Amino acid sequence: MPKVTTSHLRQLLDSRAEQPVLYIDPESGQLDIWADALVHHASVVLTREELVDALGDDFSDGDADDYLAIVQDAADEAASAG
Repeated sequence: MPKVTTSHLRQLLDSRAEQPVLYIDPESGQLDIWADALVHHASVVLTREELVDALGDDFSDGDADDYLAIVQDAADEAASAG
């Protein structure tokens, strides 16, 4: 199972893709970021909108630490579904 890190959250926040999502790539099994419309829904771990709603658009690593456990649960579930 891929491990979600603060770096993934920052990449999602900084992505230039339209409505970016953090998802599990079904071919590699790794976490990646891409436009929501181009990703199978069951592979999605987190949307940028969900991230901003939870932590805002300028969060510290400390703020992210508690949230990472929630996102990791979603990643594990998406990996199992794939």
